[in-house]
Amino acid sequence: MSAGKERSQRRGERADWMTHKFFFGTTDVVLAKDASTKDDHWYDVSDPRNAMNKRRREDSARSSKRHHK
Repeated sequence: MSAGKERSQRRGERADWMTHKFFFGTTDVVLAKDASTKDDHWYDVSDPRNAMNKRRREDSARSSKRHHK
């Protein structure tokens, strides 16, 4: 094979990926959450229903069980 044909083949192989069409799964609009709004799942920091407080209690309960064994 000549050097010119080899070069053109390599160029063609490199450009093949640009002809591929990429399709996204959905075209739905995704709305960002506004941190300043309060929804049904919002609780005050001191509220025991707050997810962060629940995790802290679970972690402390696990660690206290380990220490008492």
